[in-house]
Amino acid sequence: MKNFIKYITKKPRIFQRLIGLSLKEFSLLGKKVRIELKKHLNNLDKEKSRERAPGGGRKSKLTEVENKLLVTLLYYKTYLTQEFLGAIFDVAQSNISRTISLMSKVIEKAADPRLNEYLE
Repeated sequence: MKNFIKYITKKPRIFQRLIGLSLKEFSLLGKKVRIELKKHLNNLDKEKSRERAPGGGRKSKLTEVENKLLVTLLYYKTYLTQEFLGAIFDVAQSNISRTISLMSKVIEKAADPRLNEYLE
């Protein structure tokens, strides 16, 4: 996983072709996503009764918000299978699926608010 991320971040043209954003755009979106993800997770904690305390359970290998964002954007841009993305990032397909599901909601809120007009 680290080799893949290192490779594409050192090659801006390849990064843009694979992800659909420049490194600068990705960085800006990453900052907005980080804020929205924190809000989203706080709201989830308030809505549900939990079996475990927050942070319980096995830890994901996709710990960085930027890696989760990268997986999600790569999935939507290239439509690679979740199994293949799991192999690239060294995580299970189910982890990729949960990441894409979560991050899609967060990206929608973090992106340009005018985009929501097209979704309604």
